Amino acid sequence: MDGEIAARAVNIIGSQSVLIIDGGEDIRRINMLELMLDAAGYSVHTALTLEKACEHLFRHKTDVILLDTAMPDGTGIGFCRSIRKKTNAHILFLSPCKTDAEESDALSAGGDGYLSKYASIDVILALVEAAMRRRSASKKKPFDSS
Repeated sequence: MDGEIAARAVNIIGSQSVLIIDGGEDIRRINMLELMLDAAGYSVHTALTLEKACEHLFRHKTDVILLDTAMPDGTGIGFCRSIRKKTNAHILFLSPCKTDAEESDALSAGGDGYLSKYASIDVILALVEAAMRRRSASKKKPFDSS
């Protein structure tokens, strides 16, 4: 892992929460992602079904959601549509078969980003970090040009 990305990410407040919603086809990769996000100081939770994800979101504050488009109990895009009005969490889609049409659908459904499920862990961590920065910045006063 790129040390610079990890060093920047560790500076982010540890109470920020990431929910990984993944169909579980590659448990080793999910575990690696969990470990890297945890090492970066995030509170990390994983749901292997949309039902478990719903339960988690109902009970816990979540800042960023990493959402698999292909879930065993539904589609990530449909799930995003159903939760978008109920959460202001930043939603990053992870797709096993990245296509322009799916990317357009995911973003139209309320997603904030879309990338290959097999993107490097460093890229995923950098996107989570960027989402957390934007969430923190939105809590500050707007820019005053006077």
